Amino acid sequence: MNKRPTVSIITPAYNASAFLSQTVASALAQTWSDFEVLIVDDSSSDDTLKIARSWERTDPRIRVFTRPHNGGPSAARNTAIAQARGEYFALLDSDDLWHPTFLENQLAVLRGRRAADVVTGNAYNMGGGLHGQPMNPLGSTCREISLLEILERENSIFIMSVLRRAVVDRIGGFDETLPLNEDYDFWIRAAHAGFVFIHNPVPLGHYRRRPDSMSANELHMVTGIMRVLRRARDLCADRPRELAAIDRQLARFEKQRLLVSGKTNLVSRNFSAAADDFDSLFGVRRDFMSAALSRASRYVPAMLLWAYRMKCALTGRTRVGLASTRPNSGAACAWFPAEVDHDDRV
Repeated sequence: MNKRPTVSIITPAYNASAFLSQTVASALAQTWSDFEVLIVDDSSSDDTLKIARSWERTDPRIRVFTRPHNGGPSAARNTAIAQARGEYFALLDSDDLWHPTFLENQLAVLRGRRAADVVTGNAYNMGGGLHGQPMNPLGSTCREISLLEILERENSIFIMSVLRRAVVDRIGGFDETLPLNEDYDFWIRAAHAGFVFIHNPVPLGHYRRRPDSMSANELHMVTGIMRVLRRARDLCADRPRELAAIDRQLARFEKQRLLVSGKTNLVSRNFSAAADDFDSLFGVRRDFMSAALSRASRYVPAMLLWAYRMKCALTGRTRVGLASTRPNSGAACAWFPAEVDHDDRV
């Protein structure tokens, strides 16, 4: 291949043997065919590399790279970016699917709006409690997304995004020190640098919900988001509106962290730690439900655990302590305050 492709499709893959073939097939089915697919095997222990190599032999647009040690999605994406030759980068995770017109539609948005630098998409959930429903509200009109909105709504930028190479050239790649929420950090840095984001509300893919994904542990997700927001606070120190939004988000996620930590300790029967968490939660929420949790965890923790398990079983939450795919699903468990909803890849 001597001609530089228009688009470089970036696909990090770690133990993705069950889904990778479907993902690659969806990329090869694109109506916009001027692309390359860069698959990076992040030191998988299953047949991911074997499957990737088999696809590489079928189509010269596919190139496969390997990492000697597992470095996470940031390192894998950066490995692909370093080898990419396209004018645009398109992010396609190894378990997601694109509709055939995904690239054609997103490139039309970018090329039709010269000021646009990133077009972020929409997709249907595949698996989980929201199976078949769109990630974001349906629509037909594209709109701009500001840095303030990205900070106020942590799932405002969807992982199925296409961006100009210039974005990476200016701000660098994904932060390899972040095991989670690396994409959220990347979007914040890009928006802060002045790059323009456009949201295309038409669902053009399928986003797979998996209980074994890296983002399934809700406590890690919440603490990861808070870490990114603290970094953003330093970045936005001279922007009062953005700074205020970050502080509101940090306060919101601190409540969420205490709630999730309390539930985790409760399920682990670490009742003393659970009681401390729920006491702290009541200290910042000061509402009836938090007060009830605080007292119950202190005086009747075994009964609280039984009530939580029974209520969650009735609402289909069989994996206690894992992140739910239902918005505000915590409200379904009457003993517990409503949880925040966030995209599980943020």
